[in-house]
Amino acid sequence: MNRSSSRMLACAAAAALVAGCSENAGDPTGETLEQSIRAHYEARDFRVVRVDIAPDDSGENYAGSVLIEQPTNGEQSEVRCSAEPSDDDPGGFAWQCGAD
Repeated sequence: MNRSSSRMLACAAAAALVAGCSENAGDPTGETLEQSIRAHYEARDFRVVRVDIAPDDSGENYAGSVLIEQPTNGEQSEVRCSAEPSDDDPGGFAWQCGAD
């Protein structure tokens, strides 16, 4: 693979990393949120180094980060995450990483 192709793949991986994602994590606990976030990124070939997510000061939402290793170059990136009660699924939580 030439240098230009490698750079394009790295840019595509970085774009996927920070594009954000929102999925229902079911029962709102830190453990289920962590599992959902981990599964989402691993399905996209990122290696998940660490997920830290815990209730925020309000006690209603969650906040934290995920440390992900990009599949194309091994570069690690830390992305902020948040989760809040889902409007579409009462009792469920929707999480989002990478978008402010």
